[in-house]
Amino acid sequence: MGWENVEKKVHNKIHYQLISLTRPNDLDYIFHVITKEFPELNGEEIYKGIFKCCCKITPPRHLDVFMRMLRQIINL
Repeated sequence: MGWENVEKKVHNKIHYQLISLTRPNDLDYIFHVITKEFPELNGEEIYKGIFKCCCKITPPRHLDVFMRMLRQIINL
């Protein structure tokens, strides 16, 4: 395995831990996780929570930090 492949794997691992809501898959994933955890919420409430979270956490957004903040916002 050459250095190019190693660098690609490291980049992909780091990239996986960061979310960008410009990528539809990231938004779908977050929405899916939250709807499973909070089935009583409607889509509009979830998207409002996601938007508020985006305003509080500047990019690059780490997935774990973002999800923790989103859960706090939704529980208020």
